[in-house]
Amino acid sequence: MSGTLTEDDTTLLPESAIVGTGIIFCYSPSKRRFIKILRGIKVFVIDDSTINEGRVLIYTTDGFLVEIERKELLHTRYD
Repeated sequence: MSGTLTEDDTTLLPESAIVGTGIIFCYSPSKRRFIKILRGIKVFVIDDSTINEGRVLIYTTDGFLVEIERKELLHTRYD
């Protein structure tokens, strides 16, 4: 991720978590393959608009940018 911050960019991205335990496979558009992600980790919703069939783009604390179904996320706000 890259870019610059301006004074207008004062809003923080709220945290979410992937519900459940174990692993989930999520599609990574940049790598064009599925990535194994641990459930329960914190993520940030990058693009809240629906990408494909109810999926949203998230950034994980592990450093992955993946698509996931909206129903798999629990919004924890600013935990």
